Amino acid sequence: MTVRFRVAAPDDRAFIVDSWVEGYRHCHAAGLIPMPHYQRVYREACNWMLDRPGVTVTIAESDGTLLGWIAVEQGVVVPTHHRDGGKWQDSLEPANCPMVLYAFVKDPYRRHGIGRALFAAGGVDLASPFLYASKTPTSDRLRDKAPFAKWNPLAARFAKKG
Repeated sequence: MTVRFRVAAPDDRAFIVDSWVEGYRHCHAAGLIPMPHYQRVYREACNWMLDRPGVTVTIAESDGTLLGWIAVEQGVVVPTHHRDGGKWQDSLEPANCPMVLYAFVKDPYRRHGIGRALFAAGGVDLASPFLYASKTPTSDRLRDKAPFAKWNPLAARFAKKG
């Protein structure tokens, strides 16, 4: 199988959002969203994140079959909460590394190196620091492959000031 990587096209959006929403549905890290509201809330959240400045989605495909994708944001800001003169202050500081919003590979194509190749195609070096926003059972295995990866979902919740 020859795998090709390309920037996502508008026609890919349904595949991206559907796989993200369904793949995250039963993850503990998805938060306290009641299931009757989950589809609406997470679809809105995924679309909001995908539309952020600096987000690029890379698609893996083979012979017209979509195999997976990775959404990576550059120029990420990290919220900090600190004391300044006795008052708590919030600020946004540059992360100085990319953030993986979500990565997905269809079940039949997992364990073939496509996920690792998607990280590289998306500009994320597994041997360098990066943030990731969505914690799943699969991302828990990142510790061995990406020792400098740090889970920081809070960074994905704040819009960059511009």
